Amino acid sequence: MSYNFINKAVTIGTTLADIYTCGGDSGVLFGLSLANNLSTAITVTITLYSNTGSTTTDIVAPNTVIDVGETLIPIGGVQKMVFNKDDKLQVECSDADGVDVIASVIEFNDYI
Repeated sequence: MSYNFINKAVTIGTTLADIYTCGGDSGVLFGLSLANNLSTAITVTITLYSNTGSTTTDIVAPNTVIDVGETLIPIGGVQKMVFNKDDKLQVECSDADGVDVIASVIEFNDYI
């Protein structure tokens, strides 16, 4: 088995954006933070897009408010999220360029 550590840091606006797509056989998201970089409160939506079997989209955090200068940490500590190949973590914000996102993932590839 091999593994790869991945860190993604991006600024997201009003379009649903892919933060991370699992390129390995599986992956574990062990850290996700979203910081409001504007002078007004923002609303974010976090989704898990699954391409395993039948395609589904699960909303992880719908319409969650982040106040000025605050950071939301929905995944971290004891919270983890498991991905299968081609699953995606997606984020959308109520304001253009309003949220800074950092995701930390470990991907696994099984070699038999």
